[in-house]
Amino acid sequence: MQRFLHFLPVNKFWLHAVGCLLFACTGCVALAHQDQTISPQSQQTIYSALQARRYADAVAAVNNSGVTEAELAFTIAEISLQALADPDAPQKLDTSLEQALLLLEKSALAGHKTASASLAALFFTGLQTVSPAPVQLLASHAGLHACWREVNRGEALPKRCIAMRGELSP
Repeated sequence: MQRFLHFLPVNKFWLHAVGCLLFACTGCVALAHQDQTISPQSQQTIYSALQARRYADAVAAVNNSGVTEAELAFTIAEISLQALADPDAPQKLDTSLEQALLLLEKSALAGHKTASASLAALFFTGLQTVSPAPVQLLASHAGLHACWREVNRGEALPKRCIAMRGELSP
């Protein structure tokens, strides 16, 4: 949760990207760059599911929203990361941290700028649960943070960062 909207109360589980998608859909960087919008009905369904911390329902609604493949991968990855950081959620996802990272990388490879920015932020702060005793799910990594920042600025290709992470994996 700390990685996302840390200025909101802990009981609110919002993704920075999905929040953008829901609250400013027509001007949202994530959707505007894909030149698509999500219907108000789909927005409300996603919003309600996230508010209730029903992550599988949110993913199902996103799957039915008609966004591009890159946007779909990005949004599902962000919801997955949020679900991982919320171990006490009433509805969980059957997605691993590795699967969420692969979806973000897939989206970045497709040119989704918000995905590369999200990866840079993720490797800057790491990811931990928000339960009373936080558990570190992913440590921060200065090299991967810098690499994804370069991708976001157009100074590097996503393949370089993906290869770097692959070299770090056991």
